[in-house]
Amino acid sequence: FLEGYDTHWSEWTKETKKEYTNLSAGNYRFKLRAKNIYGTISNESVYEFRVKAPWYQTKWAFMVYFLLSISIIWFFIQFNTRRLVLQKQRLEDIVKERTSEISLQSEELKKQKSEIEIQKNLLEGKNKEITGEKDKTDQAYNNIKILSEIGQKITATLSLDSIREILYENISVLVDTSDFGIGLYDEKTKSIGFENYIERGIKIPYKECSIADEDDLTNWCFYNRQEVFINDYLEVYKKIVPNAPYPKRNSPKAMIYLPLIVNEKAIGVLTVQSYERNVYDTYQLSILKNLAVYVAIALQNSESYTEIADQKQIIESKNHQIEHINKSLMDSINYASRIQSAMLPEIDKVRLTMPDSFILLKPRNIVSGDFYWFAETHIQNIRRTVIAALDCTGHGVPGAFMSMIGNELLNQIVTQENITEPNLILDILNKGIVAALKQEQTSNRDGMDGTICTIDWQSRTVEMAAANNPMIYIQNKEVFEAKADKMPIGYVKGSKSANFSKTIIDVSLPTYFYLFSDGYPDQFGGEEYRKFMKKRLRELFFEIHEKSFEEQHQILDTTIEAWKLGRKQTDDILVIGFKV
Repeated sequence: FLEGYDTHWSEWTKETKKEYTNLSAGNYRFKLRAKNIYGTISNESVYEFRVKAPWYQTKWAFMVYFLLSISIIWFFIQFNTRRLVLQKQRLEDIVKERTSEISLQSEELKKQKSEIEIQKNLLEGKNKEITGEKDKTDQAYNNIKILSEIGQKITATLSLDSIREILYENISVLVDTSDFGIGLYDEKTKSIGFENYIERGIKIPYKECSIADEDDLTNWCFYNRQEVFINDYLEVYKKIVPNAPYPKRNSPKAMIYLPLIVNEKAIGVLTVQSYERNVYDTYQLSILKNLAVYVAIALQNSESYTEIADQKQIIESKNHQIEHINKSLMDSINYASRIQSAMLPEIDKVRLTMPDSFILLKPRNIVSGDFYWFAETHIQNIRRTVIAALDCTGHGVPGAFMSMIGNELLNQIVTQENITEPNLILDILNKGIVAALKQEQTSNRDGMDGTICTIDWQSRTVEMAAANNPMIYIQNKEVFEAKADKMPIGYVKGSKSANFSKTIIDVSLPTYFYLFSDGYPDQFGGEEYRKFMKKRLRELFFEIHEKSFEEQHQILDTTIEAWKLGRKQTDDILVIGFKV
């Protein structure tokens, strides 16, 4: 028990020591008792000791702290007092400077006030001038608005008669249009023709001005591409056209001729004429010049529309011809498709021999370069089934022609010559393709890849030979790949004849076989737009091989369609699956 620290005796313990930490400064009495095995408690032993305070808690330390605090406060007061004195001096200097500036500004304001009075008088005079200009501006704005409305109406029509009528109706309220016409230059007749010309308010169906008449103001305006503005023809006509004849008694006295110009080329003339003198002014001339621009644009649009309409008619005619040709081609291709379908073995007949099977054929186009072939033979009472999956060079019509050659050669080799060993079939098929396409004499390099299987039902074996395309088979839930020879059926560079190898597979256990062209694994698609790949196809075969073959066919079809994501099919697709 530590007197001055503990509040009660500690628990009995066998420890011969007692530790105390963080004891405050002061006097302490440590009391100790002992107890033997019989429970007898000894007398108390007392040990007195003193814990001294650390130096930073002594009286001298607190005196130093007090003196330091007083010094810091004194220095702070002295510093702040000095700062305030300096700040006061700066403020007094700023006040003197601002007072001087205000005095100068006051003088400047007096001068400005005097100048403002002068400017005010000037502005009042200018205001009167602006008011007059405003009236002129309002009038000009109204003119622009009128011109814009007329221009929009003119350029919105593609008919020359409509352009002429719209212009005549609108400018008749602005200028004297006793005579009015729009003449267009005709390259064939070398003349400027005015259809529906207005003369003294009466419409004349046609009026023509020959280019050969050099003394006519219409020709002068057209050739020089300049306006003619005359308010008294008798006074000025000789100045414009020196050789012009003396005007007739009832001819117009005032007239305006304006060239119609498109892309810096004159295409005609716009004219208004009056039988009174001095009826036109420069304001009316300006309006007519602007309208002439609209008329030229409208005429160009009309001409362009006519050309476009003619071109459209030509294009429609060509499209009709193309549609007719395309229909003929499609009819021919569809007929070729029917021929190819008739050439291929009927799937129902294949299933009679091999009920556990499917054939997935998806041509890229209407006809296919991929084809399958099937035959059942009974040679020396040995039943054999030959099934092939072949991929011809190209797709569409070229591939279909190759498939017909391949089909005919297989019929000869297996059906007529009774050759059923797949490697020999490929050897002879290879020679047949080289000969049929004359590849030794020409640069033709067409051919085909493929896989041929022969099922020997008596020996329970499957013989396989392949050109470039391997075969996948699954036995006892294990996936195998029968390798293909790395050469095509057809021309092989550096070799006139190819010798294909043969693989023999024991099928005493149930075995699932899958033959396929490169169309399925090479199909681009997926979110990253990559090939489907043979590895993924192999995994898919394993996942579905225990399902019915009808389900397998459906899964393979829907899987590749989903993989394409609506994109175009890359190549013909052929997959054959069967169980032995």
